[in-house]
Amino acid sequence: MAFFAVAIVPTIAAIGTAVDITQLMMLRSNLTAAVDAAALAGGRVYFSTDRADDIEAYFNANLKGSDFGATFDGPYSEENDDKGTLRVWASATMPTGLMRLVGVDDITISSESVVARQTALLDVVLALDLSGSMLSDVPGESKDRIDAAKDAAEELINIIYGDQPSALVGVGIVPWGG
Repeated sequence: MAFFAVAIVPTIAAIGTAVDITQLMMLRSNLTAAVDAAALAGGRVYFSTDRADDIEAYFNANLKGSDFGATFDGPYSEENDDKGTLRVWASATMPTGLMRLVGVDDITISSESVVARQTALLDVVLALDLSGSMLSDVPGESKDRIDAAKDAAEELINIIYGDQPSALVGVGIVPWGG
């Protein structure tokens, strides 16, 4: 009976630790999936002014409901335009259950993901209509169609190049008229 009494405390602590560690691993898996999704979403809209909003939306959407009472810190992000990388990270602090018996009240885990933008060789050709019909106004706007086409071409160039022009991307313009 004395042996049983002495053995029951470490046995309960071991079982409690196993349960807490299992929950922690499940939480870490969910946190990692959410950070990875957020990083990929941020990389997809790397040059957008709404990038931080997209990162947070994807992070929150990918956290599963089984958070075990954890509190989350993040997601945070930083870009390195020289390398074309986006780093996203977050952490979670989970309160423990039976591990409290051995003095561990909570456990903090973190996850980080880095997305690298990679530009392959790309050639783009814009065909611009310069016929007389392009001088008519765009319905509902105060500019003509040729100015709208110029604005669209400039926006496309900004999307393709971003803030830093690259020798890997070539753009050609082919004007044509009736």
